[in-house]
Amino acid sequence: REPQGGQSCWRGPWYRVLRLGRRMSAQSSTACWVWCPVERNKNQPFKHPADVPIDDEAAAKAAFMDHIQGPKVAKISPATMLQSKGNLALIAERGATREVPKFMVLPWYEGLLILEELEAAHGQPGHIQADWWDDELKSVLE
Repeated sequence: REPQGGQSCWRGPWYRVLRLGRRMSAQSSTACWVWCPVERNKNQPFKHPADVPIDDEAAAKAAFMDHIQGPKVAKISPATMLQSKGNLALIAERGATREVPKFMVLPWYEGLLILEELEAAHGQPGHIQADWWDDELKSVLE
């Protein structure tokens, strides 16, 4: 069933890519992508864009009826994974290092697949648009 408003859900053929990114293997100094919230809110932990809000009716309504999901809640940013240990990964991003949960790290090629989908959907009716799709990310695909 198509959601109201004629927009399809942010689940295309690459939906599995989102889930596969959670299982990234331990490698050192590897180009990768890191999931980030579109809006920074220090009071709320990051939620993976493939997670379905099954315990929160208001969040489920926002996700599926108001189309507040996928690229409206999460974006990817280029990074380098320096180390992986347990459930954490040490990444370098924009000149700084930080530890993130492994589920926030995507292999480089999977991030490229997401960028290709965003580029194909840009400006197309029936697709949720990514406001963060910018010239810097477009240049990665060139």
